[in-house]
Formats: sequence, C-alpha cells, structure tokens
Amino acid sequence: MKVKLIRLSAIILGIIGIGVLAAYIGENGMKSIKNEAEQTSSPNEDSSTENVESISDKSDSEEDEHYEMNFTPDEFEEHYNEEAVNLLGDDSLNIHVKVKEGEKENLMIYDFDNGISLIGGVDKDSFEITNLMLIKQGEIDKKWLSDYYKIISVLMNVFNPQMTKEDRGNLLFVDLDADNVIINHEVKKKLYHGLEYSLNYSNEKLGLLFSVSIPEE
Repeated sequence: MKVKLIRLSAIILGIIGIGVLAAYIGENGMKSIKNEAEQTSSPNEDSSTENVESISDKSDSEEDEHYEMNFTPDEFEEHYNEEAVNLLGDDSLNIHVKVKEGEKENLMIYDFDNGISLIGGVDKDSFEITNLMLIKQGEIDKKWLSDYYKIISVLMNVFNPQMTKEDRGNLLFVDLDADNVIINHEVKKKLYHGLEYSLNYSNEKLGLLFSVSIPEE
C-alpha cells in the first residue's frame, strides 16, 4: 500500500504541480481552529455525557475492525455527503466526484471551492477506493484550515460511522498531533480500526496532506 501511495503522490504532482506552504499558524490561531474542529459533531451528540477513552491509549490489538473502505466512487460520494450533512448541519462541503482513467489505477478527484483537493486511488478491477488524500497547497490560512479539519472529520465518520466527537478530536489532535505536524513540518501516522491515517506537512512537496489507506499486509 505504501508503494501505491507513493505512486499516487507522483500522479498528483503531475496533475496539480508542486506548491510551497511558506507560513505556519501561530499557537493561538491553532488553538481556535482546533476548538472549532473539535466541536464538529452530530447535532444529536451530547458531549457532556460522554467519557471516551483517548484513542492513543488503545492498543491496536484491542480494536475491532469496524472500518469500511470497499466503496466505489459513487458509494463513497453518497456516504460522504450524508455524513457531511449529519456532522455539519448543511451541505456546504458536499462533493460530486469525477473519475479519471489512470495507467495502473484510476483517480477519483474533487476540488473544493477553497482550493482543497480530495484525491483517491481506485482499483481498476473492483472499481473500489484503495486510498484517499486530502491536499492543500499555498499559504496556510485559518479559514481553509478550519474547513480542512471539518472535511477530515467527515472522512473519519465515512469509514468509521460509530466515531464520536471525542474520537475524532483524539485521532486528529492527539494521535496525528495536527498542531505540531504543521508547526514543525512533521509526519504522523496512526492505525485505527483497520485503516492507516496519516498527516503530513511539507513545503517542498504537496503541502498539507491527510491520507487514509488500507495498511500494507
């Protein structure tokens, strides 16, 4: 799967070019965006009654594999749009994906209005998604970073519908350590319920990159 991600990255570079993320968010700005993203939850969720163990404290061997990634692009679009409305309360970040023919695997692509791109690898035989990348190039801005985190929250619930607000916050800000990834240009990975999540910031390659993939066996 790592080979697939590398190959997909190379294809993406040819499509969107290489950009530079030259600035970073200050600590106060990051905290405000973090708080906003952590508040992204289903309108029916009552966080005051939940006592969820940190994902970081859970052993991978203790986790049941609840994940779903055997979606075709159309099925993924349907699930994503449903979760987006459930979590955000509107359809402002809904998607309508396009699929482009590739040499070894096809590409599923959607470009949000704020310049964030969602790109997935699609198996030619099964026509199912094998991995996803959420990419944003350019100078980091609080507005699009807030949307970026909201999209990540929706993606998490697409593949693990049982996730709570606390689960999403822990995975993004504790396990993937989003604050330090951006400030210190780091790479973080976490295996969660059978899928590998990663967050990567590099101003020399694709910029800010969140990915979900089936781990290599």
